[in-house]
Amino acid sequence: MTLDSILSIAALIGIAISVLAAYKHDARLQAKHSDVKSYKWGYFLGYFSIIPFTMLLIIVEIAKVYSDQQPSEDVQELLNYTIPYGILGIFVILRFRLALILHTLYLMNPVIWIINGFYLKNRWHELKKVMSVGRKDSES
Repeated sequence: MTLDSILSIAALIGIAISVLAAYKHDARLQAKHSDVKSYKWGYFLGYFSIIPFTMLLIIVEIAKVYSDQQPSEDVQELLNYTIPYGILGIFVILRFRLALILHTLYLMNPVIWIINGFYLKNRWHELKKVMSVGRKDSES
């Protein structure tokens, strides 16, 4: 099995874990704050920024140490992209508006820009009020 095929499988597993984590985190949000809209997409974006790429980074580093296989240039570029993306993902999970805006722009995908534009518009005031499960913004 090649390194690229292992990375592809890990990415798919990471996506599945991100979906499950987003649903679980949103269920906690809804249980604690039933008056706010669901934030599954935001949680998915945040977890997707962290989980699959962390898995890729770990696998690539293990492959470098224990085998002669080196990541392709595309994979190496992707790994260089992941650190700021992961940091933004943490703050998206914490429901910071600015993080969601910067995360959206960082994706460089006009379709995601449009989707997240509507998503932000519909949740703008909630993101100020309830930033994270169990933590209220000081302004509310």
